[in-house]
Amino acid sequence: MLPIRLLGVPLVVALVLVGPTGVRQAVAQDRTARGTVTTVTDVSLTVKAGDKDMTFDIDSKTLVHAVGAGRQTRAAQAAGAAGIKLTSVIQSGEPVLVTYHEANGKNLATDIRPVATPGSGGGSVSEATRIATGTVKSVTASALVVTSDGKDSTFVIDRETLVQGRGAGTAAAAAGGRVAIASLVSARDTVSVSYKEIAGVIHATEIRIAAKAR
Repeated sequence: MLPIRLLGVPLVVALVLVGPTGVRQAVAQDRTARGTVTTVTDVSLTVKAGDKDMTFDIDSKTLVHAVGAGRQTRAAQAAGAAGIKLTSVIQSGEPVLVTYHEANGKNLATDIRPVATPGSGGGSVSEATRIATGTVKSVTASALVVTSDGKDSTFVIDRETLVQGRGAGTAAAAAGGRVAIASLVSARDTVSVSYKEIAGVIHATEIRIAAKAR
């Protein structure tokens, strides 16, 4: 993934990639807010999620998922600039999904990505997203099996699942923005999976490839 700077704030840009549960939980504090951007500045984002107006701070660990942001960053750096502005990749009126957690009484965005719609009712705020790490045992177009501490866990894959990892953006661009998950994630890869349990089923919302199998 390509590190970029937005007015002095280093961010990482990733493309959205989609495919057609004994794991070690690393974090269980992140929440998501889905809605429409009402205000965007270089260091913060305000989103109307249903009947709530929520403001999110941006820091050096925030990930921004936006097609074309990497190209814009390279062009800016080639011209001698430090990077691009958040306002050049996220616009007011755009529906987004923000992953965040509370820090020092404020909402800190960890991930921001455009979505097709704000969702029913103009948006919503979800419960905490859990994150698990482990080694991929198997992967298909609809499911990922991860092993940790000798136990297997199965995650459902759907059209909303994100995949992040070195070379993933290039593969997605070559495939026109959509690429099969099995062409990105392989058995024995080390991954970090963000997931939610819905009606007893564990859905993977994001898969980060920490290390490829050797």
